[in-house]
Amino acid sequence: MHTTTLAAAALLALPAAQEKPSPRPVDRLEPAVLVRAGGADIDLGKEIGHSTPTLVDLDRDGKLDLVTGSFGGYVTLHRNVGSATAPEFAKGERLKAGGEDIRIHNW
Repeated sequence: MHTTTLAAAALLALPAAQEKPSPRPVDRLEPAVLVRAGGADIDLGKEIGHSTPTLVDLDRDGKLDLVTGSFGGYVTLHRNVGSATAPEFAKGERLKAGGEDIRIHNW
């Protein structure tokens, strides 16, 4: 079984990213870290590679939530159950539309 675990160096700068964008390009990235949600590393399971993580305040509670897209086209939400400055992400739930999992095909 092929699995993919999400790693995101950009999340290390989360508090700074909420304040304002840098006036100049980033000179270097911090080392990648495994991102945890619901007490475990985020694992996309059978979905291979090419995850697309992004941070957005989807539920408008003032805290950035983690949304990931997978190569298979599914979109998963990890709600921030921590705070704006010390995020903690809940176990993921696939986003739905009309009662069905959102799936955006890439072919």
